[in-house]
Amino acid sequence: MATQEAINEAIKHWGKDAVYQAMEVVAVSDADGAWSMFEDMGMFECAEVVEFLYFDGAAED
Repeated sequence: MATQEAINEAIKHWGKDAVYQAMEVVAVSDADGAWSMFEDMGMFECAEVVEFLYFDGAAED
């Protein structure tokens, strides 16, 4: 799960829609699957959000 601080920062960069959409897909699958799906579908902003929140160390340990 990403921290609220990281979520707020992501919203500033990518907007609420991309951030919430990315988080919802991760909630029903996992970060790896969500990232792959977004990349395959050409939804690169959402893929970047997943990278930022779940792969770049922004998630809580």
